[in-house]
Amino acid sequence: MSNTENLLKIICLQENIKSGLAISERISSKNSSLPILANTLLKAEKGFLKISSTDLEIGVEILIPCKVEGNGSLIIPTKLVLNFINNLPNTKIYIEEQDGKLLISADNFKTSIPILNKDEFPIIPKIKDGSEVIINSQILKNAIGCVLNSVSLSDLKPEISGILFDFKKESLNIVATDGFRLSEKVILNKNIYQLDDNKSFILPQKSAQELVKIIDSNNDIKIIIGENQVAFLFDKINLISRIINGEYPNYKQIIPKTNKTRISLNKEEFVLKLKLASIFSSNINDIKFLINVDSGEFNIKSQDKIKGELNSSIDFDDLSGESVEVVFNWRYLLDGLSNINNDKVVFELNSHTSSALLKAKDDDHYLYIIMPIKQ
Repeated sequence: MSNTENLLKIICLQENIKSGLAISERISSKNSSLPILANTLLKAEKGFLKISSTDLEIGVEILIPCKVEGNGSLIIPTKLVLNFINNLPNTKIYIEEQDGKLLISADNFKTSIPILNKDEFPIIPKIKDGSEVIINSQILKNAIGCVLNSVSLSDLKPEISGILFDFKKESLNIVATDGFRLSEKVILNKNIYQLDDNKSFILPQKSAQELVKIIDSNNDIKIIIGENQVAFLFDKINLISRIINGEYPNYKQIIPKTNKTRISLNKEEFVLKLKLASIFSSNINDIKFLINVDSGEFNIKSQDKIKGELNSSIDFDDLSGESVEVVFNWRYLLDGLSNINNDKVVFELNSHTSSALLKAKDDDHYLYIIMPIKQ
């Protein structure tokens, strides 16, 4: 094989390479101490262009269909090339390496871009001898989306800066918490997924967010769980992420087993009244709930010295238990409600200092636990 044949030379559609580079650009690191990570590795192989990028925590390999006229690989500056290709028409793009440069041409457009030493680009690892799980991609995407907004944004407790995936034969529990609220989404198996062994791992938030963004089909995902890494394989995409070391907190003991006050109400009205009350809340996003069982009233109150105050009543379907006054962060409540796909919700409370539980009526597959604001 001649030296020319060892140089990358391909023809592909603009929309295909654009979508692959867009994923790559999100993952490419902005780490100034390792500038090579801001680049992408392109490799032509067997009718595909493989696009690879990593920030050393998460890596991705994407196969794009193309016509390969020359096998080879090269490193490109991700953002620069993506910006150029984004502005090209949706037509055939000719990409090749020539004299140490990347040449891109389409219709009447041509560009020449210097390329870097590909030997400096880190190798994206493969998982050997990992446990395997196969699950529908949309079921997984929706479940992750239900808990993402509860992940801790602080690295002080690394175990809760990611999402727990707890696979068992009968169910998959996906959990996130930041210490102020906790989300749990339960997927009952019923042949929805296949696995070879019970397994659990903690996926970093960034990896979970990227996985949700990438999934756009209804195909199955193969999850390979290694000792320190986990891989998600689907639609000619291989996303591999580090696993957060450590033991996830025993979140089951946080979920209230009983309640002193239980109220069932319409989700749409609840959301509307919370949004109205939020306008007059203080800088700690506080809203007071006043539930009077004897008079059958559910009122909310928000006030701020500068903005003023609002008092509003909320209609409900059913109310039982004890009267209570409690203060919550309205943003946290809206986060939980946004993940409930049901017209009716149930709010279970215990006291002004104890955690409360929010869920859909007649459905325990999604639970949202929220701590009150102490006054």
